[in-house]
Amino acid sequence: MNKQIFILAMAAFGFVACSSDETVAVNQNDPDAITFRPIVNGTTRAADIDAGSGTNGLQTLGFTVFADVTSGSNYFPETAFTYSGGAYISATKYYWPSTGTLDFFAYQYSQSANNTVTHTALTKAFTVTPSSTAANQTDLVVAFTEGKSKATNGAGVTLNFRHAESKVTIKLKNSSTTTTVTVGDVVLGNVFTTGTYTFTGSTDNAVSPTTTTNTDGNNNSYYLKYDDWSGQATSGSYTQAAATTSYTSATAATALTNSMILIPQTLTNATTYASGDAGAVFNGAYITVALKIQNTANSAYIVGGAGSTVTAMWPLPATKWLPGHHYTYTVDLAGGGYFTTNQTDTDSALDPILGGAEIKFVTVTVDGWNTSDIAIP
Repeated sequence: MNKQIFILAMAAFGFVACSSDETVAVNQNDPDAITFRPIVNGTTRAADIDAGSGTNGLQTLGFTVFADVTSGSNYFPETAFTYSGGAYISATKYYWPSTGTLDFFAYQYSQSANNTVTHTALTKAFTVTPSSTAANQTDLVVAFTEGKSKATNGAGVTLNFRHAESKVTIKLKNSSTTTTVTVGDVVLGNVFTTGTYTFTGSTDNAVSPTTTTNTDGNNNSYYLKYDDWSGQATSGSYTQAAATTSYTSATAATALTNSMILIPQTLTNATTYASGDAGAVFNGAYITVALKIQNTANSAYIVGGAGSTVTAMWPLPATKWLPGHHYTYTVDLAGGGYFTTNQTDTDSALDPILGGAEIKFVTVTVDGWNTSDIAIP
């Protein structure tokens, strides 16, 4: 498992590459029919597609496959394969050719409320628009393998499904021993909300995924290509409620209830507002938290009030979200974050919310001695 940690200002960032799981499928009833042995990267969220028998497992959902003669014409059209009796089989049987080899392309995705994936038959292209509600976002997995024949794959073709999108988790914590932070909605903002994925291969380079193509389709160290995504557009945001509403220094970093499955993209980082004018907006990728901050000792409000919150912002770095990678953003609420708009008209630097709330002493003076002359008779 590969890990990489990014640290910036008041938030820490990391990604975790997925592990793998395998399901064996052999059709004992019709050994000459084409069957499949799917592999899907390990997952941790209900909407993630995996190789199991749960709600979003391939044993429940099945998958769609089309086959082409290697370097030739289509061999069979897009066909549903479902799990039955230990094998992934199709209602209409397809059999191996006596000569030559076949290439297979397979996919699966689950539609849900406001989450759309469109696909044209016999192509490897998908236009994806994740739902604005994290709980309704769904996974897109694809698999490709080529040059297969009955002689080597009669017991079932191995399909290694990979996640085409990126997964994002937000965690909150508070490292301050003197403040208690109450939070409401959390927003991941100014990111692209739609894009088109067109499979051209996979790569073994997760940092610059544009060079090496994986030809066997079965090596779990390979990832889908970032450059196979195009048309990222429609800047928008995703809003969730915090799983825990009150954070003190004793509260562990807590993930929001739902992770998000989003369009791979390169985030735009900004360290200033758009201008030095009052009201100028921050125009990079960000996380905002609706919060109010109290003095832990006596519950006096420092930011916000009993019935009001302030929107605090944390800018995100220019991270490239790669297909099949999981990014976790941990926001330390102790810093208080920044205002989403410029509070002054003097410069464009980000304005910290707690910058004007900290008790400090600026002008410190010491009086001189008051001199008295006393004459002794």
